[in-house]
Amino acid sequence: MSRKRAIASLISLVITTSACGGLTGSGAATSTVAATSAPAATATPAARSAQLSELQNIVEARELASAEWQAAAEGQQVAAGGGVKTGEAARAKVSLSDGTIIRLAPATEFELTELSPQPTDPVTQLKLTAGKMWVIVTKALGGGAFDIETPSGVATVRGSLMSTEFYPADGRMIVTCLDGQCRLQSATSGKFVDLSGGQQSGIPAYGRDPGAIITINVNQVSDWAREVPEAAGLVATITPGPPPTETPAPVP
Repeated sequence: MSRKRAIASLISLVITTSACGGLTGSGAATSTVAATSAPAATATPAARSAQLSELQNIVEARELASAEWQAAAEGQQVAAGGGVKTGEAARAKVSLSDGTIIRLAPATEFELTELSPQPTDPVTQLKLTAGKMWVIVTKALGGGAFDIETPSGVATVRGSLMSTEFYPADGRMIVTCLDGQCRLQSATSGKFVDLSGGQQSGIPAYGRDPGAIITINVNQVSDWAREVPEAAGLVATITPGPPPTETPAPVP
C-alpha cells in the first residue's frame, strides 16, 4: 500500500506542477497580447520651417517687414513675415524643412509672406521685390501651392523647378520652367499662361499681360547651370533657344 500511495502522490505532484506551468504560460501570453495590441503613440509632425545657408558676401535678413535689416547668419531661421536681401555680389540658399530649395541671385530681395505649418498640402508664398530666385520643389504639393508674387504678376510652380526675376524699374518679369508645370499670371487682368519643362514667358511691364511662350533661352539655361547645382542633370537635357533680342531704345 505504501508503494501505491507513493506513486499516487508522485502523479498528483506532476499534474499540479503542469497546471501551474500552464497557468503561468497563459498569463504571460495574455500579457504579451495585451502589450502588442496596445495603441502606439502618434507622433505630431513638426511644423515646416525655412533656414538660411551657403551665404556669400553681404546677405541680410529681418524678422518682420517693418523691422530693420540685420546681417544674416548661417543656419538662421526665416519665419513668415520675415525677409532676406542679398548684396550686389551676394548669394544665399533657403532650405524648407519639406525639402524645397530656394536659391537667391545677387541684388535680390524677398519677403516670406506665408509658410503654412502643416506638411500636408503645404502653402508657401513669397513676395519678390527685386532680383531673381530659383525654386526647386522636391515634394508633391498635393492641394498646396507655391507662389512668387510681384507687382506685375504671380508665378506659380506645381512641381518642380522654376525661376522668377523681377525688375522694379519698369515692372518687367521673366519666368522659366525648367521642369514640371508652372504658371505666370498678370496681376492686373488675371490672364495667365501655363508653362511646361523647357519653356519660359514674361510680362514686359507694369499692367501688362504675359507674353508668348518660348523655349528657355541660352542666357537662362546658363544661369540655371551656374547658380543651381541641384538642377545640373536637368540642365544637361535642355536644348536652349537663342538669346533674347534687345529692344531698341525709342528715338526722341
